[in-house]
Amino acid sequence: MTKSEAQGNSRQNPRRPSFSFTGTLLNGPVLTGVDKSPGNIWNPTQIIHLHRLQRWLLRKSLAGQKIGRTFTSGETQTITSAIRRISQELGGRNRWKTEFARVISAWVEGTMDHKEATDLILGSVSDGPKLPEGSAIASQLSAAFGLFEASLGFEQRALSELAKRSLGGLAEQQRLEAIQYAVHTGQPDLAASLAEELLRQKKPLSLFPHSVQDLLHYVSVWNGNQPEGTILLEQDNLRWFDYIQSKKILVYGPGNTPHNTKPASERELVARIAGPGSHSWSQNQDLAQGRADIVYLIPDTLEAIGSTPEERFKKLGHFDFLCIKRGEAPYLPNSRKVEAGSRLFLRGHPNMVPLVILDLLRISGTRVQVIGSDFFASGSSYRPDSIRTTPEGRPQTNQGSSGNRYDRSTLMASHNAFQNRRLVKNLLDSGRVTGDEAFLEACSLSDLDYARRLDLHYGQHRL
Repeated sequence: MTKSEAQGNSRQNPRRPSFSFTGTLLNGPVLTGVDKSPGNIWNPTQIIHLHRLQRWLLRKSLAGQKIGRTFTSGETQTITSAIRRISQELGGRNRWKTEFARVISAWVEGTMDHKEATDLILGSVSDGPKLPEGSAIASQLSAAFGLFEASLGFEQRALSELAKRSLGGLAEQQRLEAIQYAVHTGQPDLAASLAEELLRQKKPLSLFPHSVQDLLHYVSVWNGNQPEGTILLEQDNLRWFDYIQSKKILVYGPGNTPHNTKPASERELVARIAGPGSHSWSQNQDLAQGRADIVYLIPDTLEAIGSTPEERFKKLGHFDFLCIKRGEAPYLPNSRKVEAGSRLFLRGHPNMVPLVILDLLRISGTRVQVIGSDFFASGSSYRPDSIRTTPEGRPQTNQGSSGNRYDRSTLMASHNAFQNRRLVKNLLDSGRVTGDEAFLEACSLSDLDYARRLDLHYGQHRL
């Protein structure tokens, strides 16, 4: 496929490529019709090495500085010094690098208001980094300090530069990046065509790294072929497959729910998200009567819930499944590790609700409904029974902030709020996911309106 053909491909294309999986439990997923003769088996190390190199270059561009909450809540002088240092590593014109650092620093110092900083940054995005990786870092840095509309400008530039680098390319890395471009610009037909081309060139899907399998499986699900396919990663087991296959699952997020949201049915499974200080749910006003069949959490939460394995087992061992993001707990027989889908992101990793959705749709026939989640578009992250606590035991605000400057903004920037929403919005648009009114409204927003919501509720207030 040529670059011009790819860029012109959109939902208006009447022919949806027939891209689907047939799942196997023992040998991994394979693509129907792929030539698996010995002469066509290939070595996947090239993709692995290129992906590692890409991530190494991304980290190197940060000039040794992690853009985390410790950084953004630090002393102003320390922050502005690091901003100048990072900006010099991003690429782009020297004048732009100096101006970009000056504007963000002025916003941090309080000598420039939010709108002026946003307008100045957006007005010079075209002079910024030429490499997608540089624009991705500029996007993260802007969002970490609550400049979400400015961050979106760099997010869009990163995608544009990625298209130039990857569309029409023949190398495996280029084809994978082209699929990522199609995913994050909402083009399912293009993604399916590119996936077919990749697999025609590079043979059995089961020989790809798991992260690549996950990306291609997502494309299959997005294109409506999920009932024919299953992806079981190495740590998954038959009990999980049997438990969830063809089930309807209510993903009950920690946010508020509209008044007209229907209670959970006894016939559907309920999946919840645990956090520090929030790992049990009362029946009072709860739409699932306090029920939690599947619980998802991160390793830090697991450590915070109990000081010993015995204490954690007492508090968490009664759930049918305890699903840990990129973590393991062998002492909990109900636990399983959940892969984060790293290849689905150009930069970032899934928030918990997107993680749950992506994980559940790895199994064939699952039907997912989401309530209590609006991608932070309402300005309220938690309802009263789901407010998290800080490491010191203090409750966070209902916006999900520990009280430090830019706390919630930095976390959203690290995850990449735009790409998290896009991955779920794609699945909603194709009928793979549904949700309550707040969820549907948040997904219906344009990227620009969504960025402005985040600015309104978080960025302008330095939350």
